[in-house]
Amino acid sequence: MNNLSTSIKHAAIISYLTTVINIISALIVTPMIITSLGMDMYGLYTIVGGFILIISYMDLGIGNVTVRYIAKLKGDKNKLEVFKSNLLLLALIISTLILSMSILIYFNFSFIFGEQIKDIDVTLASKLFVLMAINFCLTIYINVFSGISYGFNHFFFPRLFKLLGVIIKFIIIASLILELQSIYLLVFSSTIVNIFMLISLAVYLNKNFHFSFDIKFKYLQIKYIKSIINFSFWLFIYSVVFGLIWELGKPISGIMLGVESAAIYGLAVMVSGYVSMFSTTVSSMYLPLAIKLGKIDSDDERVNRVNIYVGRVSLFVLLYLLFGFVLVGEEFFDIWLGQKYENLYEVTFLMIASFILPLSQHFSSHLLEAKGYVKFKAISITFYALIGFCYLILIAETNNIVIFAIIPMLMLQLNQITMMVIYKLHLDLDVILFAKKTYLWLLPFIITIAMAVFLLDVISVNGIEGLILKGTSYTAIYALLLFIYYKVRFLGWYSINE
Repeated sequence: MNNLSTSIKHAAIISYLTTVINIISALIVTPMIITSLGMDMYGLYTIVGGFILIISYMDLGIGNVTVRYIAKLKGDKNKLEVFKSNLLLLALIISTLILSMSILIYFNFSFIFGEQIKDIDVTLASKLFVLMAINFCLTIYINVFSGISYGFNHFFFPRLFKLLGVIIKFIIIASLILELQSIYLLVFSSTIVNIFMLISLAVYLNKNFHFSFDIKFKYLQIKYIKSIINFSFWLFIYSVVFGLIWELGKPISGIMLGVESAAIYGLAVMVSGYVSMFSTTVSSMYLPLAIKLGKIDSDDERVNRVNIYVGRVSLFVLLYLLFGFVLVGEEFFDIWLGQKYENLYEVTFLMIASFILPLSQHFSSHLLEAKGYVKFKAISITFYALIGFCYLILIAETNNIVIFAIIPMLMLQLNQITMMVIYKLHLDLDVILFAKKTYLWLLPFIITIAMAVFLLDVISVNGIEGLILKGTSYTAIYALLLFIYYKVRFLGWYSINE
């Protein structure tokens, strides 16, 4: 457990650094890209990338499936070899299907998408589409190789390779885009990074686990592939629906309320997405441990203790970001976008707040996966998503963009309450103990940090310097309060076993 915790801490630092650099690089290179290529070309790149994003769901969540099976089978060399051959064959089938579909779309691109991009070179768009599809096929294998490493509890180096990839891509685009002025540079930079990642991970796996990448046909079993696909299918449904809960608001708000409302909603989704990424960075690395704990009785004290511990860590990260946004979010938008957008702050806040229950119970969700109950997650989220979608259509004429955040937020909370019942029924987790030792335990801390934010709000923000001063002061106070809370075991509530 100590080795796992150390590995997770190191990988978490690298992951947070990767996210920060990703955000900073995007803020720097996006204006350079638009200046160099023009808004039309950048829009073309965005449109084609959006179509590829839809196709990307065809990977069936193969990365998460890999983590689950490797963590479960790593003690049995023969079973691991069988899984490896079937997994690589499945990855080959999926990538072949995606490439075949992409080539078919390429020859019919003008017919399918010509209306949407009628003012842009359709030939250029179709070529970009195929190149992006090839890149996505490379990411399928990157996810598989990363999943193998994660399954063996090796988190640091795959995430380090990802960080290096982000830096390489930034250097390539920032140094060449103004000179070459080619939209292909954006695609080829991704290709270079993906090839770097793929080779690095392959060498790492071969060196550390003597992992070969050949498909041994004597181990191929249709039944085995079916079991992988069955698990992947429900994971795929869950991932798609969970993403669409927010993504569907973009076209619906645009149709019902206009382009500006869709833009506001899109910005809110992007910002809240980064918050979600920060929170799940740590909890996602506990999937192998969840699989290990899934092999013992769910009412075992250790299962509940680890569940509470991971929930607390996730909450501390989420609360830091949530209260930080409350403090400086509005000023940040004004400085970043150069003008006020009505309701952008409120919509973003609601989206971030909606993550409190789901993300703090991320480890419980991993435990459910470990027991093979992904189907329940998928059905529950689909049920509430459909209710929210229908309700949005009915009340969209209220002309209030905030309602497009309130409805999904409510659906997510109802879904999570349903999931807590499922955790109790199928895992026999002590959800009452979790609520007491996670949410109630944190209540004094939440009240204290809320008071600190209220007092800090008197600092007036004048430009970026003022924003940095306010944010730095908040971070220092949050860290100090967190240290005190940890050291004095506030109100005797620190110990999970109490």
